[in-house]
Amino acid sequence: MKLAIISDIHGDITTLEYALELIKQFNCNMILCAGDLVGYGQYPEKTVALLKELQIPCVRGNHDKYARTMPLSPEAIEYLEKLPKTLHMTIEGINLAVCHGTLYDELEMIHPNDKVYRLESFLNEINAEILICGHSHFPFIISVSDVGEIINPGTLLINSSKKFSIGWIYNQEKGTFIPQTDSNKGTFGILELPSKRFTVYRAIDGKKIKVPQYRLNPLR
Repeated sequence: MKLAIISDIHGDITTLEYALELIKQFNCNMILCAGDLVGYGQYPEKTVALLKELQIPCVRGNHDKYARTMPLSPEAIEYLEKLPKTLHMTIEGINLAVCHGTLYDELEMIHPNDKVYRLESFLNEINAEILICGHSHFPFIISVSDVGEIINPGTLLINSSKKFSIGWIYNQEKGTFIPQTDSNKGTFGILELPSKRFTVYRAIDGKKIKVPQYRLNPLR
């Protein structure tokens, strides 16, 4: 089974439509959204309407949480405010969970240099073999040995009405974060189950990009 994973659309309906067309071509069975439907982009209302029309399961992002501060219709605000903080499901025998930032806070961030026990606790608390998240604007795969994986498809946002951070990649050799390149903006992921294979593509041209992978070993 193929699950398409989108996140951090931020009102960029053009890139969203590119992604949806590729997702259709890739014969995905389901689409999940890890939040931040609005913010930065020029078409938040149309973005919300399209996701609502397609009945794509979404979680609430930090921008969605403050929808009342944006120029949106009452219907769009109500939809965003009712989005759950997390989603849980079992597909092909694999327990999945979706959040935007972390399980507890849309503004918190999961990143590769997190404390191993913190990431392990997230996976164990929700009994998930795979946790899907967004918020950081860069794609990654974090494998917590013998526990599970945390994956991020990056941001779909390319066309923005204001300046925004495109995200940072953690460089294991240097032990620091480095800026993500513009070429890796506008991405979405495909998760294949039960194999757990996760691939990330650029929405604008369908090009597969290299996803940083990190393997962490819990202390015993």
